[in-house]
Amino acid sequence: LISFIGAAMIITKGKTGLEIFTANIGELLALAGVITYSMYSVTLKKAALNLTPIFLTFTIAVAGLKMSANKNTAIFILTHGRPDNVITYRTLRRQGYSGKIYLIVDDEDKTLSDYQKKYKDEVIVFSKKDYEGKFDLMDNFSNNRVIVYARNACYDIARKLELDYFFEYEDDYTMFQFRYVKNKSLKGITIKNLDAILEKLIACLNETKVDTIAFAQGGDFIGGALAFKNNTFKRKAMNSFVFKVNPNPKDDILFIGRMNDDVNTYLTQGKIGKLFFQISNINLVQLQ
Repeated sequence: LISFIGAAMIITKGKTGLEIFTANIGELLALAGVITYSMYSVTLKKAALNLTPIFLTFTIAVAGLKMSANKNTAIFILTHGRPDNVITYRTLRRQGYSGKIYLIVDDEDKTLSDYQKKYKDEVIVFSKKDYEGKFDLMDNFSNNRVIVYARNACYDIARKLELDYFFEYEDDYTMFQFRYVKNKSLKGITIKNLDAILEKLIACLNETKVDTIAFAQGGDFIGGALAFKNNTFKRKAMNSFVFKVNPNPKDDILFIGRMNDDVNTYLTQGKIGKLFFQISNINLVQLQ
């Protein structure tokens, strides 16, 4: 599991085992985030942090890690027709992401030259025609004005860029938040260092051997604190993804369907043993 705590004590895995550090609430909220990469049951008290090792894993606190340390990782923003309003790009930089960003734009986009003028070598162009017939649109319409083509181009683009991992985002994210329960109420804190969070998502991807991990969305929190209880890690992955790049294209996750391609994919792939998960402690906020 991954979860977050706004606490007065931090437990981290050091070279010699678990180490405990103290910090006041203000200092903690100024950190990149406190990431619990474990399945511990955590209870905060006045002078101590009690841990019940349910699944014998551990807790990691992260601060100041730089995504640029991993040169073979990048974020792909799938976008079309709005070069002057790629909100996710601004949000990522504002919230502490320092790594590589590429805008994935198709060659039929009438605003392609505007993207290239503004973002220069951060724009990657692909052709939808290269992916026609390679996946099921699940309808009999003839147009190709859907995001699923870009999703299925991402693995090939990542291989050409010689990446080891890529994050796949849409272009309308206004904020990334930590979500947690305090005094029986659901709370949120704006993330200040995305580098650290994304580094740990990659670590989780590797250690758990899942196929992808997604952030939660607003609808996952309907019901407030009660919706959050016992629901921090579930078999659902929509909108945002992190993938490991496969040397063999036959191992790629293929998205399907014109509508709700992400839902179609995690449902059908889940039936054949692929592991798609969502962590509820990180919430992406989108334009409505």
